Amino acid sequence: MNYSGIMTLPVTDTTPEMLVALAEAMRGQVIDGVLIHDAVAELVPRVDTAQIVHLYVLLDDPIRPATTWPTETCSRVGDLAYREGGHIGIEEYVLTTPFGVSDAALVGLSPAANGQ
Repeated sequence: MNYSGIMTLPVTDTTPEMLVALAEAMRGQVIDGVLIHDAVAELVPRVDTAQIVHLYVLLDDPIRPATTWPTETCSRVGDLAYREGGHIGIEEYVLTTPFGVSDAALVGLSPAANGQ
């Protein structure tokens, strides 16, 4: 095989406005009693596969003594993000990374005012 020609990454139809809409759709949702305070999405080019959407979500802190949320809750947050992305027209896989409100300043997200 001759790979001497120009190679490009797959083209996406996902716009910055769609990423903002995904983040907005996630804010205020409650999954298993855990509030999604804030979210931000970015399109991430991948060398090995098509691009993905990386969604960072700010959740209520895990209930102590746990240091993270139950696997089922994280899975449901990810499923919701993928469904919401589909409604918006995002065709890429949506990878969701959760952070607790105690880490909000570290990741540049904001807790919802008055828990909403």
